[in-house]
Amino acid sequence: MSETLLTPELVGSLGRLDLVARLVVEGFLTGMHRSPYHGFSSEFAE
Repeated sequence: MSETLLTPELVGSLGRLDLVARLVVEGFLTGMHRSPYHGFSSEFAE
């Protein structure tokens, strides 16, 4: 078992994977928060 498991190419791609995973999670969590702004708008009142 003289193979190396972590090649320089693999290590380089893992850094980009972390960035992609972070963007996916942040995008998913964006819609899960309730708005702090409650009320009405006079623009829609008739």
